[in-house]
Amino acid sequence: MTATRKQLKPPPAVLTNAFYAFYDLHRPAYYAFAQARLSTEEARVAVAHLFSLVADNWTSVVNERRPSA
Repeated sequence: MTATRKQLKPPPAVLTNAFYAFYDLHRPAYYAFAQARLSTEEARVAVAHLFSLVADNWTSVVNERRPSA
């Protein structure tokens, strides 16, 4: 039996805070880059999707030896 998202324990607050710090620091640059190449709406959706993927995998990302890779 697989657990659904609602059944999973929330991540520790330090990981949540780390993600929001990452988001606050990097979102403006990601959005500016996307907006230079896409329409405003497409840029908004693309960046929202990107950060959703990062959030879903945040624990794995921060456990990597080289997360930027």
